[in-house]
Amino acid sequence: DGSLGASGAVNAIVMYNIMSFPKATVLLYGLVPLPAALLGLAFIGVDAYSLYKGNSGMGNAAHLGGAAFGAVAFLLTRGRFRRF
Repeated sequence: DGSLGASGAVNAIVMYNIMSFPKATVLLYGLVPLPAALLGLAFIGVDAYSLYKGNSGMGNAAHLGGAAFGAVAFLLTRGRFRRF
């Protein structure tokens, strides 16, 4: 079963950003302020749970793979691109 879309790539960029600025405040639904690290963990948790549960209709494996790629990219570059 394949998936189509750019959500894995988007998750890679989001994870890189979260790892670069974990204490940054992100507004959930534009209203609830949360630290970026907490929101990132919540998104990963939802994808992991949905992948485990199955039949979610979304590319949860692609989301998690993208997040893992973003984390590895951050660790390999040690956040050298944070200024951009």
